[in-house]
Amino acid sequence: MMEQVRIKFIIGFLVFFIPWCVYSQQVIVNSDNEITELPKSTLKAIFSMRLRTWPDGTPVTVFIQNPDNKIHQEFCLAKLDVFPYQIQRTWDVLVYSGMGQSPFEVKNEIEMKQKVGQIKGAIGYISKLGEVENVRSILVH
Repeated sequence: MMEQVRIKFIIGFLVFFIPWCVYSQQVIVNSDNEITELPKSTLKAIFSMRLRTWPDGTPVTVFIQNPDNKIHQEFCLAKLDVFPYQIQRTWDVLVYSGMGQSPFEVKNEIEMKQKVGQIKGAIGYISKLGEVENVRSILVH
């Protein structure tokens, strides 16, 4: 009986934990950006469009993937600690109230890397970094 409970616990843990490890996203910035790490709260403020400039005064340009994309959904849950619909609601309020804008949406990871690499203050996310010019990954803690 106890062995069955232990096996069920291990299976449940693996079913929950492995997807987060396999699909962990990389937060990327333009290589000209001096930032090497960010607290999770700061990352959330950036993607909520509340933090609009980097410490050096450079405007933050946020890129996201399509909200229906699995990578976007996992990014919201794992890195921002919000459901995708919650962050979308935040952007909608900014846009419809005239107080701000929503992030720029890209079609795929290739375009994400290109756009982030072109703009000094850009930030985005991808599933894995690989070889990319003008883009680097940062640590989120």
